[in-house]
Amino acid sequence: MRTSLLTSIDATSHVHLIIGTNALAAARCAKSLEVGATPIVIFHPHDWKHEVHPALQQRIDDKEVRWLSKPFHDDDISSLGRPELNNYVDAVFVTLSPRDPLSPSPSPPFHPPQKLTSLPGLHISTHCKRSRVPINVVDAPTLCTDRKSTRLNSSHRLYL
Repeated sequence: MRTSLLTSIDATSHVHLIIGTNALAAARCAKSLEVGATPIVIFHPHDWKHEVHPALQQRIDDKEVRWLSKPFHDDDISSLGRPELNNYVDAVFVTLSPRDPLSPSPSPPFHPPQKLTSLPGLHISTHCKRSRVPINVVDAPTLCTDRKSTRLNSSHRLYL
């Protein structure tokens, strides 16, 4: 089945919520800034087992990117955005790789272990879709609002 681009979106003044600290998170922030959006990165340093990518850390230090030092919560989607959208964010990007935690390691009885990291992406995706907020989850096309852009386009574009 062929997917066509129906609309093109001017992202100027949009708010993009980015969850993760890796190179992809840094690239998402760079692209958000390039198109005039405001990137907000969420991660809690005590919960994070990996270092923040240097380019992302530099943008945080330079105050180009807003960093919230806290775990992700469902209400972030409906409270961190623009007032004209009743504070909903315009898009969410989950950049976690299969080895990255979103929050402290889940405790049993989650099985099998390789599915643990997909649970946060699934939860965030479900919440975003219910709220009609576009979402892109790295390496998980079924969790994205547009599967074609996830499979075929590694850039920041999020087609609606």
